[in-house]
Amino acid sequence: MSRPENDHLDPEMISLVALGERPGTPEQNATADRHLAECGPCRSEVDQLGAIARTARRTQGDGALVPPPESVWTGIERELALDATTGRMTELDVRRRRSAWLTGAAAACAGALLGGGAVYAATSAQRSTAPTTVVAATTLEPHAGSSAPG
Repeated sequence: MSRPENDHLDPEMISLVALGERPGTPEQNATADRHLAECGPCRSEVDQLGAIARTARRTQGDGALVPPPESVWTGIERELALDATTGRMTELDVRRRRSAWLTGAAAACAGALLGGGAVYAATSAQRSTAPTTVVAATTLEPHAGSSAPG
């Protein structure tokens, strides 16, 4: 559940420790405790998640949640293009979204083909018209004490 001591704890271990649990074997828990004592970023994350968990526990007995105003749901429906009576996207909106996606995909494919053709034309013209002339050549030698080729 935890990584080696010179690395950080994994997110699952951090989350469980923040909730006050001892998720691993005694050895894993001891390793995690040592790591948290020495690692500021992991300790900070445990502390932050622990504060969130404590706040959530304190609010459990506060009663029912207050529903948002109707305008919130109207805005969500408008943003998602949902039909207010069925809660589903209208058929026209489904077709519009599909059409927009297909148009974008077609444009991307056309751009890739045109760009690839232009690159091919430019590089093939260079190869056929310019003869290759070697200006200089050398053999690389490895550094002293190394057997790796250069």
